[in-house]
Amino acid sequence: VVNEFFKTISNILTDLNRIELRHFGVFEIRRYLERRNKKNKDTSELLNNERLVPFFRGSKLSFYV
Repeated sequence: VVNEFFKTISNILTDLNRIELRHFGVFEIRRYLERRNKKNKDTSELLNNERLVPFFRGSKLSFYV
């Protein structure tokens, strides 16, 4: 059941960037630029490649418990 839940969440996140489940939390995809090239330490040039990271922010359950 838990695996099916996370498969569903990941499938929805590929289409949308954010899912809000009331009284549970928010799943979203955060986009980060790739860090500078570590081989060339003299330049601080940023690469154009993005890194996509899943993020979860839980809701405040104190009112509902």
